[in-house]
Amino acid sequence: MLSKEYPLALVLGIPCSAPLFLDGSFRLRFVFRGGGMNDDLCSELCVTGAADVAPLRDSLLSVAGLSELFRALADETRVKILHLLSQRELCVCDLAYVMEMSMPAISHHLRLLRTLRLVQSRKDGKLVFYRLDDHHVLGLIDLARVHYIEQL
Repeated sequence: MLSKEYPLALVLGIPCSAPLFLDGSFRLRFVFRGGGMNDDLCSELCVTGAADVAPLRDSLLSVAGLSELFRALADETRVKILHLLSQRELCVCDLAYVMEMSMPAISHHLRLLRTLRLVQSRKDGKLVFYRLDDHHVLGLIDLARVHYIEQL
C-alpha cells in the first residue's frame, strides 16, 4: 500500500498537482487545492485492478481504424457524394455538375473514398464512373440522419 502524496500531474498527466492517496480498495483519491472541482472530472479516481483493465484494453482493438471511416463521413461533401452514388452509378462530371463543384474537388473526395474502399471506379473510354463499394456505409448514414432528425 502506498501512503505517500504524489503530484496528480505525474500520475494522470493532468496539468495541476494535488495530493494523491492509494488506499486498500485500490481507490485513488485526489483533492484539488484551491478552486472548485471541474464538473467534467471525477472527484475520485477508481482503479479496479489489472484483471478488469486487460479485457477492456483488448476490446479497443475491435474499434481500431474506425476513426478513419468516421473522418471520411465527417465531411458533408463526401456524405453527399455517397448519397448520390447510393442512387446510381455516376461519372465525375455528373457529380461535379449536380453538386456545383469543380471536377478536381470532386476527384479529391472520391480518391479518399476509394482508398477507404467505400466507392469503386471503372473507366469507360475517357469517363470515370463511380459506384458504392460498401453498402454498410448507407446504414451508418441513415442511422446518423435519424439521430440528427430526433435532435431537432
